[in-house]
Amino acid sequence: MSKNNHLCEYCNQYFHFKDIYEQHTVTCEYFYRSKRQRDREIDSHEILPSPQEQFKLIQYLTFKVTSMEKELIKLRGSAATKQRKVISEWINNPHRVKPTISFQDWGKLTITTFEHLAHVFEYDITEGMKFCFRDYFKLNTPIPICAFIQKPGTIYIWSTGDSSGELEWRIMDSITYTKWIDRVAHRFLEIFLKWRLENTRTIRATEEEKDKNISNMRKINGLGQSYEDRRRNELRKWVFDHIAQDFIHNIEYEIV
Repeated sequence: MSKNNHLCEYCNQYFHFKDIYEQHTVTCEYFYRSKRQRDREIDSHEILPSPQEQFKLIQYLTFKVTSMEKELIKLRGSAATKQRKVISEWINNPHRVKPTISFQDWGKLTITTFEHLAHVFEYDITEGMKFCFRDYFKLNTPIPICAFIQKPGTIYIWSTGDSSGELEWRIMDSITYTKWIDRVAHRFLEIFLKWRLENTRTIRATEEEKDKNISNMRKINGLGQSYEDRRRNELRKWVFDHIAQDFIHNIEYEIV
């Protein structure tokens, strides 16, 4: 078959496949006409393309849109990878101030109090943990956990790297996050058992207090796996929103 059979006479672009060539030609023919010619045809009530031509045009436009979407996804992925690399290099710069404790050790030292427990009783375990984190984040500067608004949902922790035993900033994975949240939830259970032991007489005094105790136990223990999953997701978003910084602003501040 002659190569010219698939060569567009309007833009001289060659196509290997006949169907793509036909889809392209329908569109190219229209856009390569002179504006004057198109206006003349419109004024003279140009006959609309046949159903077959319209179908080919739609096919071609769909093909173009799909190609552009794939290219856009590829570009976004490339940009995200580059930005993640830039952030990682910046926060691991040896000249920056580093936390004095690893994230793992810091997480183990989380303090829960009766005041935090009161928030659980009034709302639920999720709100109690938010209140606890809000207090605990203020105790260490800088804390071994950070995030940036330019990387939504990504949380970095000061921890040992995968390839070496040295501390460095790295992205917190789901396993590390779940262990952290579950450990804090266990601290709330411990403080609740201590509170219940100290308030045994009050709890047993009336049916109303007994009912309150049952309700509080349910809030502490959770309401099933689906509830636990929602709680973890909500807390992760809350932690990110609470600690996220503007990466660009930080760079400009250090340069200045």
